[in-house]
Amino acid sequence: MPYKDPQKRREARMKSYYKNKEKYSKIKQEIDSLSKEHEELKNEHAELKKQIEQEKSSLHIMRKQQIEVEKELDEANSRLYNAKEELEKK
Repeated sequence: MPYKDPQKRREARMKSYYKNKEKYSKIKQEIDSLSKEHEELKNEHAELKKQIEQEKSSLHIMRKQQIEVEKELDEANSRLYNAKEELEKK
């Protein structure tokens, strides 16, 4: 809406300026808030990733131990079977 009166035009521009400045301020606050939240999520993700890697390592060690114990059990079962066969022969 074009104003013929320069004073009204100036007032309209100032009103528009302050309105835009307020919108800008709100948007900036929202961006800052989202940036902070993003940073927190990145840190949380990095921590979770680190924990997952540690747990994977622990699981790998446990699996390795399980395999070793299974081998020992198989060997013990084999010795028992052989001993039983020897006893049955006598």
